Amino acid sequence: MDSEGFRNVPVTKLLVPIVGGCSSLVIAYNLRPNLQIPAQAQLWRFFASQWGFQSLSTTFIGTWLIYRMKIIEQRYGSSKYAALIFISFIASSLVHTGAYILEPSLIPNGPLSILFSVLYQYQKIVPPTYQMRLLGLPVTDKSYVYLPAVQLLLSNSFSSFFSCFCGFLIGSIYDNTTIIKQWRFPTAIRQFVANYLGSNKKKPTRKVNNVQSSVKEEDVQTMSVMFPDYSRHEIEKALRTAKSDLNRATDILLTSSASSSR
Repeated sequence: MDSEGFRNVPVTKLLVPIVGGCSSLVIAYNLRPNLQIPAQAQLWRFFASQWGFQSLSTTFIGTWLIYRMKIIEQRYGSSKYAALIFISFIASSLVHTGAYILEPSLIPNGPLSILFSVLYQYQKIVPPTYQMRLLGLPVTDKSYVYLPAVQLLLSNSFSSFFSCFCGFLIGSIYDNTTIIKQWRFPTAIRQFVANYLGSNKKKPTRKVNNVQSSVKEEDVQTMSVMFPDYSRHEIEKALRTAKSDLNRATDILLTSSASSSR
């Protein structure tokens, strides 16, 4: 994990242990849903199965992807990102419930739909930082997210494919439906959670300023190659705002206009 850790991403900070913990319980106690869920009145297992993976490998990949895509929370803000996760969970639950009635084998195998809903936002708004060719194929830094996602897609044949497809579709609907994108949790709930997670604690101003003022020359040079029409001052400002995160700095520059050309 990078040096930035979970700073300024409280939702991601909460999701990682939730998914990791639920997956551990599913694996340790074999709390997997089965085809007799309605008959045994175990609907709780059906919904819980959307938060717990069924193997150590998928648990590791899934939690890593949640952490890696924290840039979406940084871009959207925690309130919008939490709303996206909640809406994806509700929509996924409804879709899988309907699918289960038609085909009992379509039981969710972890938060695949939620992950792929976030992945849709990732592929749309996060530009690649660099690109190279490997064996004649274009490879970018985003490939490190896409390849593990493909592994999850193929982890459990048709069931996992169905969950991933639903998640990607949910992410697309969310992104293209204004009224859904504008929904947020009530202010009282957001404030309570913010206080509980400690995300609104003030940091020493001097320390933050020192961090923001530190910009690596190699990062400046990298961004200068990508954005030749932007001045050095604009690039340094974007890097400081993004706390030297090249992905965020790239997004900042893409959504702004160069005030001075070279």
